[in-house]
Amino acid sequence: MGRLVSLQIITPIEQTAALFELIIQKTMPATEQELRSILATQIAPPDICLCFVVALDEVIQTLETQALELADHVAIGCVWTAFSFGDRYLLTTATSSYSAMARAFEESQSIQSLFADIAQQSASEALFLIDDWNQSHLLWRSDHTTLKDNWISNHPVDQCCREIMVPFH
Repeated sequence: MGRLVSLQIITPIEQTAALFELIIQKTMPATEQELRSILATQIAPPDICLCFVVALDEVIQTLETQALELADHVAIGCVWTAFSFGDRYLLTTATSSYSAMARAFEESQSIQSLFADIAQQSASEALFLIDDWNQSHLLWRSDHTTLKDNWISNHPVDQCCREIMVPFH
């Protein structure tokens, strides 16, 4: 089994539509209808295969990519993406599908910038890289966090988001 690295975006549930619109803009059009269905129902399959459009950099050039009409951008995929809905948060987890992609998640400024842009523009709370040792690395955090020290939720997704964010609060 190859390495698996994930990028996780923690988003306040009220910002779900903004996050999905940005993901739709930053992925290949073939999955737009499925993403819109997930947004409408807030019910997602365990994973959806997305091809994200990223700017070329030295690390991206080592991956198997799909050429686009834009000379300086390519589509990388399959990025296994899961959407977990809580009462307060949406946890979006984009996971590499092979070892070279895992390395690209860790080293490519283009990939990390793409996900940071999605997180920032959707008014998300934070972006983390989860390495193959399951260690969380903060890549970006909002200045306007909604995490409260005394906040408790019984929803497992919300509890997971809190556990991820608390050490970086």
